[in-house]
Amino acid sequence: MNKRTQKKSANKTKKILAAVAWILAAVIVLGVVGVYSYVNSGAVARNTVAAKTENFKVTTAMMTYLYNNIYQNYMQSMSSYGNSSTMSGLIPDTSKPLDQQNYYSGQTWHDYFLEETRHQLEDALVLAEAAVAAGYKLSDDDKADIDETLSFLKTNAESQGVSVKTYIKTIYGNAVDEATIRQCLEILKLAENYSSDLVDSYSFTEEDWNNHFKEHEEDFLKIDYLTFTFEVSETDDKKSDKKETDTTSDADTEDADSDDSKEADSEDKDDEEEPPVEATYAEELSNVEAEEGKTKADAFKAYVKKYLTEVKYKDMTEEELEEDEIDIDKLVENCLVEASKVDTDSEDEFTKWASDAARDPYETKVIKSSDKTKYMVYMILPAAEDDLEGENYTIKYRETYTLKNFRYIPVALDSSNTDTKAAMAAAKEEAQAILDEFNKNASEDGFAKLADEHGDGSVEGGLIENAEKGIINDEASEWLFAEGRKAGECTIVESEGYGCYILYYVGDGDQCWQGDADTALKTEQYESEVKVFEETHKVTFYKKGVNLVKSV
Repeated sequence: MNKRTQKKSANKTKKILAAVAWILAAVIVLGVVGVYSYVNSGAVARNTVAAKTENFKVTTAMMTYLYNNIYQNYMQSMSSYGNSSTMSGLIPDTSKPLDQQNYYSGQTWHDYFLEETRHQLEDALVLAEAAVAAGYKLSDDDKADIDETLSFLKTNAESQGVSVKTYIKTIYGNAVDEATIRQCLEILKLAENYSSDLVDSYSFTEEDWNNHFKEHEEDFLKIDYLTFTFEVSETDDKKSDKKETDTTSDADTEDADSDDSKEADSEDKDDEEEPPVEATYAEELSNVEAEEGKTKADAFKAYVKKYLTEVKYKDMTEEELEEDEIDIDKLVENCLVEASKVDTDSEDEFTKWASDAARDPYETKVIKSSDKTKYMVYMILPAAEDDLEGENYTIKYRETYTLKNFRYIPVALDSSNTDTKAAMAAAKEEAQAILDEFNKNASEDGFAKLADEHGDGSVEGGLIENAEKGIINDEASEWLFAEGRKAGECTIVESEGYGCYILYYVGDGDQCWQGDADTALKTEQYESEVKVFEETHKVTFYKKGVNLVKSV
């Protein structure tokens, strides 16, 4: 997998805009259980107003439910990163109350999640009011969806041998009951329906996309390049240390000269210090020449492979390489970075160099890290697409590959099963049973119904439109974008740590850059209309009611 795939979001779609992503935070998380401790009684929270609009009233209990969901969704999303040191400070300590942990600039984690709840609640109330003004009401199907959501709580409560009342209190605290959750879901459903219909009503043409591209080229243009880093070996560090020691020793034996002479001698020694051998490798890589019938990119990869084979891992046998999971061919493949956006405002040395309009294909640059432990070599590649003419597009391009439309049914692992192999086997068996049911009367409508029945409810009919490469995982992406893929074809793909996905191929979407332009235009129009709604439908928050929301 190249670095482009690593950078693509596994769930990015053009259908569901980032501008309406707040609604996802309202999903009930049944797999994460937290215990709430209240000083005040639940009755007080259920009868104290925290926010109000013309047609809706939100109590402290309702805000508590939303707060807890936002917290649990956040923790669930961050759990995929594991215990990486890079996540330090980004995940609260679950063994301590949130209001006893600092988040940023004097703000506690409780302050952060409460503020997020305010923002998302305000968005929902504004859209719900706009929905009422437009004549929207909850349909029987909407009410059935809410009933189904609440039934999940009852099912979980039964599986744990407790009443649904006790189960809800265990997750959300004394303030929240079934009626509280229903009131929240009704507001969110109205807001979601109106928001979705609003976005679906927008329509832009190819001319609109082209005009948007001309005005915002920097948001669309990408580059491809090769990169490899030579890390200074420990041996070189020791040599450098020894050299410094030897130099000091020699200096101690010399006759004393003037202070100015000593300083000059020291500067000369620094200038004459031999660079590590990795600097030589980097320089050689940056100056590779193409063999007949090949490109400089081929020469770059060949040099890297030779270095890895004959220098870095020369003392390791094939068995040792395999045991340490070192795949030299894969390391060479990973030198390629595709479809990288160039941020013209970045102060990064490589980015500033790459964004220069004067760059030509196969130009190289060596960058030394500030601590002199790494030598990074970059080679700019020719533009991958040639639909744009002119000197500005010799290395920069817009992505023109065709996006894909598909439907999916997720089959998650049973979280209660600690045997991962057995859990995956069970998920595969369940996925196959659903696929077998579909094949009895195969059609897109039939798959959509099964997706609504067995899916996670996040997307109606499991439909994803204008999906980019990298969607879900490598296997899913390769299947969807395989040459000759025909509408109506189905498959099951596994996803490590999650379970399985049943995929149904619908057909081709827009070109990639067109999908990006369409999303940008829809987002602009959506945000513009929401600003009008915010002026028309004011939300009033009450400090007393908001402050009654207690920390997890």
